[in-house]
Amino acid sequence: MNEAWEPASGEIVTDPAEPGGLTVAAGVFDIDLRSAGPGEPFAELSDPSGTAGDVGWNNEPGQAHTPPAGDRKVSISLPTIPFQVGEPVLDPDNPLRAEFPLVRPDESTITGAAVVVTVEDDGTGLIPVLRIDDVDTYEMLDQASGGAGVSFVYEVSDDLRVEAADPVDAGDGTELDSGEFQVVEVTTASQGGDEPDVTVFSGGRAQQWDSSAGSPVTAPDGSHARTSADVAEGDAVSVDRLIAPVDGDQVADMDVEIAADGRSVVATTDDAMFADPDATGPFYVDPQIKGGLHEWTAVRSGWPTSSSSYKFKDSEGVGLCPTTGYPVCDRTSVSRLLFEFSLSGLPSGVTGSHVSSATFSALGDHSYTCNKYAVSLYRTGTNSVSSSTDWNSKGSWSEDLFLSQKSVTHRDGCAGRSSRVSWGATPAAEKAANLDWSYVTLGLRAADEGSQAKWQRYVANTLNGSSHKAQFTVTFNRPPLMPSTASMRTKATSTGDELACATSSSSATVVRTRQPYFQARGTDPEGEAPWNQSVELKFRVIDHVAGTVRWESSWTGLQASTSTHRVRVPESKQLTSLRTYRWQAAARDSSGKSTGWSDTNCYVRPDVTGPNAPEVNSSQYPAWPAGVSGGVAQAGTFTFSANGSTDLKLYKYSFNDGQKADSITTSGSGSKSVSFAPSRSGYNEVEVQSQDVAGNWSPVEKYEFWVGYPARDGLWHLDEGTGTTSLNEVTTAPTAGNLTWSTGVSWGTGALRETVADPDDPDDPRFVDDKALVFDGTGFARTSGPAVAIDKSYTIMAFIKPAADFSGVGAAISQEGDKRGAFHLGYTDNADCGTDFDETDHQLPCWGLWVKDADTLDSGHVAARSDVPAVAGQWVHVVGTYDASDPAHPTLSVRVCNPSAPFDTPEPVTVEIDPVTWTAPGPMRLGSGVRAGVPEWPFRGAVDDVRVYRELVEPERLDRICWGADAS
Repeated sequence: MNEAWEPASGEIVTDPAEPGGLTVAAGVFDIDLRSAGPGEPFAELSDPSGTAGDVGWNNEPGQAHTPPAGDRKVSISLPTIPFQVGEPVLDPDNPLRAEFPLVRPDESTITGAAVVVTVEDDGTGLIPVLRIDDVDTYEMLDQASGGAGVSFVYEVSDDLRVEAADPVDAGDGTELDSGEFQVVEVTTASQGGDEPDVTVFSGGRAQQWDSSAGSPVTAPDGSHARTSADVAEGDAVSVDRLIAPVDGDQVADMDVEIAADGRSVVATTDDAMFADPDATGPFYVDPQIKGGLHEWTAVRSGWPTSSSSYKFKDSEGVGLCPTTGYPVCDRTSVSRLLFEFSLSGLPSGVTGSHVSSATFSALGDHSYTCNKYAVSLYRTGTNSVSSSTDWNSKGSWSEDLFLSQKSVTHRDGCAGRSSRVSWGATPAAEKAANLDWSYVTLGLRAADEGSQAKWQRYVANTLNGSSHKAQFTVTFNRPPLMPSTASMRTKATSTGDELACATSSSSATVVRTRQPYFQARGTDPEGEAPWNQSVELKFRVIDHVAGTVRWESSWTGLQASTSTHRVRVPESKQLTSLRTYRWQAAARDSSGKSTGWSDTNCYVRPDVTGPNAPEVNSSQYPAWPAGVSGGVAQAGTFTFSANGSTDLKLYKYSFNDGQKADSITTSGSGSKSVSFAPSRSGYNEVEVQSQDVAGNWSPVEKYEFWVGYPARDGLWHLDEGTGTTSLNEVTTAPTAGNLTWSTGVSWGTGALRETVADPDDPDDPRFVDDKALVFDGTGFARTSGPAVAIDKSYTIMAFIKPAADFSGVGAAISQEGDKRGAFHLGYTDNADCGTDFDETDHQLPCWGLWVKDADTLDSGHVAARSDVPAVAGQWVHVVGTYDASDPAHPTLSVRVCNPSAPFDTPEPVTVEIDPVTWTAPGPMRLGSGVRAGVPEWPFRGAVDDVRVYRELVEPERLDRICWGADAS
C-alpha cells in the first residue's frame, strides 16, 4: 500500500487468476466468487493474514503482527439443488454486487431464480441471497432437491470450527438464543490450554423474507450499508431488499444446524412461507456471514501513532497511566478504550423512537485505589476501529458525545468493589438507529485524566482464557405493522369466500349481507422469537358518502403475530343495502404500541335486493301468441337483457325443462344471447333468471314460443275406397305425385277404423270412411316421382298390418333407384331381430328399416330392427328415420306404436351407419322393393295413411298421429 494506510474497499473486480471469476482486490478479507458445479463452492471468504482476532499481539507498544499458520477460510455452496451455479456477472449499478445464474444440466438457464452476492463496503464479509421470483419456482427447486428444500452450507478450513454465538440479553435478566453462529480459530483453549479461541467470522441471523410490502427503495448509489461517516442527520434512510427485508415483508428464520464436528453449518429454507397464500414474491433467502468485527483497542497519548493494543488480551486501562508498577508506562501517558459494535443484528426499520434503552457493559479488572472514581462513556466521533487506530485517529470525544458515567472501584479486597459495570448508552443507540448505521463505536475514559489514582482497567474480550466480552445491549420495540392491503379481506359469511380488498369506491366489493365479516392479519416486527410480541386489531366502517363512522369494533384480543383477526358487523349496526362503505383496521401489540388506522380503505357495498326479472327476445321465435315460427332443428337466437338492473353477473336459463340448461356470464346491464334449436314442434319455453354480483337471484321469467310443425312432403290417406289411384294431399313442388296401381292391390278397412273407433258404433263418425290398401304379394303401387332425397334427413311412416299368411321379408314402402330400392320399411325375419321366440322355438319376425349401400345389384345393406314383433292381422304405426344432422355419424331408427296402446310405445331402435352417398331418383313404391326392375321382398298385408317428411319429426307428433289425433 505504498507504505501508507488506505481505507479498505469491498469493490468487486475481475479475478486475473480465475477465468470467469471475480474477486475483491482491496477488502479487509479475501473474497473470491466463481462458477461452480452442483454442490461445489461458488464463494470463499478467507483471512490468511490474520486480520480478524488477536493473533500476534501481546499489548506491548510496537509489537509486530504475525500472520496465522492456517487458511482461515469459509466456502459457501448450495448442496441440495442439482444445478450449476453459473459464472458471476457484475451488477453495472453496484460495484459491491454480482449475480450468479442457476444452470440446468442441459445448460439452459433457470428463469425465476438467481444467487446474488453483495460484499460489505470494506470487504469484511459477504451476503449471499438466493432470489426466488415466485412460489412455482421454489416448488421446482424443492422438487429438484427431492423435497429437501433449498439450503446454503458453510464449510470451514481445518484450522476453524463453527459454534453457536453467545446468547443475547433480553433486558429482563434472562438470555435468549441469538440464532447466529461464529467461526473461531482452533487454539489451545479448545484443547484445555490457556490460549482463548479467536472469533474470525460471524454469521448473522439466517432469515428469509418475501415482498409483501411492495417495491423496495434502494440507495441512490446502489450501496447497502451506511454509517455515521457517510450519512448525515436528516438524510433519508434507504432499504435494499437484497440485503434486508422491508417493513411489511413477511420474515421467517431459516433452520440453522451446526455439524457435530464444527466443520460446517447448514441453513435451510422454511417451507411454510412458500405455502402461505398471502406471501408475495419475489422471495429472498439470506444466510449472511462477515468477519468477526467486534473490534476494540486501547490508545495512548504517550504513543500517539501506535496501534499495538488492537484487540488486546486480558485488560487495558483508562486514565493517567501510572509510572510505578506498570512496565508499559515508562512515560506519562493517558489511555482510553474504544469498542466497535456491529449493528447487523438490529432489524431493519428500527428507528430511535423504537429504542427503549441501551447499555454498554464491561468487566472491571483492577483499580489503582479503593476509592470510587468516575469513568465516562462516550459515543466517539469515529465509527471505525481497526488495526491502524491510534491516539491520533481516536476521533472526537466532545461533550455533546458524552453518554453517562459511573463511579466505581475494581480493586480486589476493597469495600464496594464492582465487577461488571453498565453505563447508559441510549442516545448512541437512538442515533445509530435513526441514521441506519452499520456500526457504532463507544469509548471509555477516566472522568479525571490528571491523576494516576483514578486509573481503572477493563476487559474487552477474554480474561485469563475465559470469555468476558464487553456488550452493547439495545432494548427496542417497534409498533406493529399497519395491516396490509393483501391481508384485508371481506366475507359475506363465516365460511364464504375471502374477497380481496377493493381499494376504489367505483369497484366496491359487493356482498349479499348487511352484516359482512372483515378480517386482516396482525403482524409485529418483533413477533418472532426471541421477542414474541402478540397483536390485536380493531376495525371501523365509514359511510363513504356521509363520511361518518357507522361502527367501530373493540380490540379483538391478543393473538400471535401473523394471525388473522376477524369481526362481523353487529345486527344493531347493520349496513344499508345498495350503499357504499369503506372499512379500515388498526393494530396494537402486547406492549401497548399501536398503529393508526390503515392507509388502505377497503370499499364494500351490501346488496340484499335481487335484480329485476330479465327480458327475453327472439326474432326467429317471437313470444306466443305472436304466431308459429321456425321448425324442429332450426336454430334461433334468444337474447336476455337486464330489464333495468345494473349490477348483473350472469344469466341462468333452461329450455323445455332442462333440454338445454346452462348459465352465461355478463356484467353491469349487459345483454347476452344464446342459440337454441328446438327438437319438438308446437309449444316450447325458456325460463331465465339473472344474478347480481352479490349473488341475489331475480324472479324467473318464462318466455313461451310456438314452433312450426314439419312440412309434409307426401301424405296419402288412402281413403278413396274405389279406383286405382290415391291422391297425394301435398301438391306443392317438389312432390312425389299420386299413387297408382293395377293388379294385386285392393281396398280394405283402414287402421284407425279397426283400432281406435268405437267397436259398438259401426258408424263412428270419426273414422267411418277410413280405408286402406291391401296387397296380395303380387301387386304394387307407385308414385310419379321420388318422395325424399335419400342422402338427407327424412322420415317415412305408415300404418301397416301383415296378412294372415305373411312370411319372410316384406317391404311395405320403398323408393326406387336405377337398379335397387334405396330404403325399405316393412317386416323381416332376420336373425338380428330383437324379438322373442314362439312355442316352436322360432324367432318372431320384427319391423325394420333397411337401406342399400349402393345402387348395384350385389350391394349389401344396413338396418335398424325393432324389438316389437310383426303379428299377422295386427295394425301398428311404423316410423323409419334417417338422421343426417351429424353428417359424419348419421343414424337409422325404427319406431313402432300400437294405436290401441299409444302410451306404451317403446323407444325407437337406433343404429349408427356410414353416410349414404348415392341417390335414388325413382318413384316411391308400396307393396315391394325392386331389383333390376323386378319386384323384390313382396309385401302381403294392408297399408294406410302413408306420410313422408324431408326432415325429422318430433316424438310428440308421432304419438298424436299414432292415436289418430293428427289427421293433417
